[in-house]
Amino acid sequence: MLAEAVVGYVAAILLDGVSSGHRRKILFLASLTILISILVFFKIGTKAFSTIIAPLGISFYTLQVISYVFDIYKGLIKADSRLSIIMRFPYIYNKYDEFRHFTINKYYGDENQSLGYAYKDNIEVYENVVDVKTVSEVSSIDHKSEQYLRKIIEYCQYNNIGIVLTNAPWPCITEETQKRFNKVAEIADEYKILFLDRCKYSKEIGLDYLTDSSGDNGHLNYSGATKYTMWVEEYLSDNYELPDRRNESGYEAYELISRECKY
Repeated sequence: MLAEAVVGYVAAILLDGVSSGHRRKILFLASLTILISILVFFKIGTKAFSTIIAPLGISFYTLQVISYVFDIYKGLIKADSRLSIIMRFPYIYNKYDEFRHFTINKYYGDENQSLGYAYKDNIEVYENVVDVKTVSEVSSIDHKSEQYLRKIIEYCQYNNIGIVLTNAPWPCITEETQKRFNKVAEIADEYKILFLDRCKYSKEIGLDYLTDSSGDNGHLNYSGATKYTMWVEEYLSDNYELPDRRNESGYEAYELISRECKY
């Protein structure tokens, strides 16, 4: 996997620096040949020689690297825009069993990230926040983002799993960004599910951007995050029957984080 990551990295840098269509095609085909050769070596080698062991998830990882290089070849992204994901994927994939069992160390080995939430109690004042409540126009979202959003919704519906979409209030919201959120709302309507757009209705949950933001591109601080999550909890409790997982075996990580965050 390290070899494939290196091939993907080098191919991406070279492709980004070449404008000639012919040379770009040669570079892409060369990297594709090397990546497929590595995959075939391990797939055939594991069957022919007992001493060769294929890394866990190499097929999926190879496709990820090929997809990364192909997107750069087509000019869809710039080199390095997905490199961090490609380079750390072997670590993520091999920790899949840990992920499934709600272990504390889920975030690429960074234990400072508390199950996706970083505690912030500083305040950065945001004035003149754009009021997007009346924005009704719709703009498209990234193709892959839409593709995977639909896959997630369809997976949940196929398995009879209830799904509610929401976004967190954001003081840096713009009309153009809201148009893309409106696209998400349009997709939600198509599948007959809810999208709770809190950028349009932040005042309904008592949010005040003069006191509830921490900076860092508009992230909510502890006060703002508490208001938002309490609102989500109340909404879900009023509209759905959800089991209380507190103190259950397997959810200790959440209990630990809640105590650390003073919740």
